[in-house]
Amino acid sequence: MTGTAAAAVPELLSRGAYSLYKTPDGGLHLAYRADGEEEDRHLPIPPAVMRMAEAAANGAGPFGRLKALAGLGKLELNPAERGEGDGLD
Repeated sequence: MTGTAAAAVPELLSRGAYSLYKTPDGGLHLAYRADGEEEDRHLPIPPAVMRMAEAAANGAGPFGRLKALAGLGKLELNPAERGEGDGLD
């Protein structure tokens, strides 16, 4: 694509029923059953991943700090991302 990007249309990946469980160790467990299936699919999410996600959502951790820097203008986009040339000069 050139110049302006076309509006992205979200693609439906599946429909079904979801259940979320918080595990005793702080992780998360996702049980999912797609329409027409008889068995659940299971996706465990480790506690460390949950802690990183929660920290980022609260503006803490490495991703939260980067977001804060960008919001304060201390982390600037390169000129090409601002639409000011190719960023190579």
